[in-house]
Amino acid sequence: MTPITSDKTRTSYARDWELWAEFHRWLAGQTGHVLPLTAVTKGTLVAFVVWLDEMKKAAPSTIDRRITGVTVTARRHGTEVPKQATKAAREALKPMKLDPARTVRGRGKAIAATPAHLRAMNTATAARPQPTVGRRRGTQELPELARLRDRALATLAFGIAGRSEEVSSLDTEGVSQVAEGLDVHVPSVKGRPPRDVAVAYGENPDTCPVRCWLAWKALFSYSYGQVACSAE
Repeated sequence: MTPITSDKTRTSYARDWELWAEFHRWLAGQTGHVLPLTAVTKGTLVAFVVWLDEMKKAAPSTIDRRITGVTVTARRHGTEVPKQATKAAREALKPMKLDPARTVRGRGKAIAATPAHLRAMNTATAARPQPTVGRRRGTQELPELARLRDRALATLAFGIAGRSEEVSSLDTEGVSQVAEGLDVHVPSVKGRPPRDVAVAYGENPDTCPVRCWLAWKALFSYSYGQVACSAE
């Protein structure tokens, strides 16, 4: 059975293979000997890691992913990639991951979101542009329930100062309405201890996590009730 691969992953793997081909051209210029792209060995893969580090100034995390992309693509071409090759490549990568100067390469640290960004997201139009299909380009109207859900999660993430893993693990049973706002139970993720956070009402309705959560919950309960009545 062929594993399902997303379009984004396929695009990434294709880029990894392009860089692998570029590395082989560079290597041929250095040695005067052309190797086939299917020559994925301990020596070539370790050299690829060094080349990405020194010539492309790639971040260690990017190099790690490119090792996977090249390995997967080579195997799809019918090449047997020895485990010793990938193991040696990642061993060569280990000291690079411990170097602060290397780990900050690439895009760098993301800019922190602010209440102004949150307000802009929450007041944006519900219509979203769709990718070009042939010569057509249209928009899709985001359903109201989905829009309120996105607003609730985004504002609640601010309210609990939560990481993305924490927000994605939230459960409706862990969010309780109280007089002051919400009591939110944040589950344990990635070894971090669970915590309980009190979230108060905000001054601006567009960025108030309590109002946004209650608005989503009310519509969700109404929609669920309508579906249940239809089923009966």
